[in-house]
Amino acid sequence: MIDIVIGDDGVGGTGARAPDCLRCAHLSITWNAAFPYACAVFPGDIYRALPGVAVRNATGLCCPAFCAKAGIKG
Repeated sequence: MIDIVIGDDGVGGTGARAPDCLRCAHLSITWNAAFPYACAVFPGDIYRALPGVAVRNATGLCCPAFCAKAGIKG
């Protein structure tokens, strides 16, 4: 299992930190308590953990679709 550290750098790539999905414009929250997160980049998929963690676990790379929400400062 890959150790994921969600940082506040908010960038994708192959670095040690996954982008912070809570700052991403694509993140949405579902009504399903068992799978509370969804990502607009992956329609129809819902997640137990933040989608960026699932992408990192599946590919070994940080999510390349990260897009900072408007008004969020680093």
